[in-house]
Amino acid sequence: MLKSLLAATAVAASGILFTGCGTPQYAARAAAPAEMEAHADAGLPDGDRYLTAAPDAPKAAPKRYSPVDDPMITLSASLDLGTADVGKVQLDLMTLAKQHNGYLLNSTPEETSIRVEQGRFMEAVAAAEKLGKVLDKRIYGRSMEEQFQGQAEMIRLLEETRTRLSNEIRKSDSPNERQNLERQLQEVEQRLLAVKGAQGGVKRQVHYATLTVNHHKKQLMGPVTAVFWAAGKGLRWLFVID
Repeated sequence: MLKSLLAATAVAASGILFTGCGTPQYAARAAAPAEMEAHADAGLPDGDRYLTAAPDAPKAAPKRYSPVDDPMITLSASLDLGTADVGKVQLDLMTLAKQHNGYLLNSTPEETSIRVEQGRFMEAVAAAEKLGKVLDKRIYGRSMEEQFQGQAEMIRLLEETRTRLSNEIRKSDSPNERQNLERQLQEVEQRLLAVKGAQGGVKRQVHYATLTVNHHKKQLMGPVTAVFWAAGKGLRWLFVID
């Protein structure tokens, strides 16, 4: 009897010592049955079935806001670019549009406009800047959130009206009333189709961003002009007063 009691006490003490030796890297939690079975299959003691390693990985820094990531912001940029070969810049911009999943909007001797996927907009702008000397650069953003939400609310109201009119038509026994209701229903469906089309246009608008490049041909100085330019600059340095 005494031997059995001592044996039980020794087992309990060893269990307390084992569970008390856990390091701070472990935190107790409720284990799912599948996890308990996995621990059992791994041959872990019963006391370790409810322990899991606490991650020590550092917290990720908060993501910096970028208008490119906003699904309801439409972006556009305007570049004034000096170049010796306008034709080459135009061709390069067309290629750039294809490389960024976009397309050519228009091209004239004075400017070329392309559209690219909004997610790759800043990448496309950086690539366009390398095509010549940047004389000016402007980037614009416009929120389409209010317009989109207004269209969504209008669609909801029109769909509710369509359902109501359809129910009234089914219940009506008067030919004149049914004719009037059907006319109203036709107007609602036309209006609903127009609003959905406008909302689709907003979705397409925010999916792409517009890049317009105003290409200016560089004027190269002739030998006579270069001589006078150098002479004028030399005179300015000569008469500089400290």
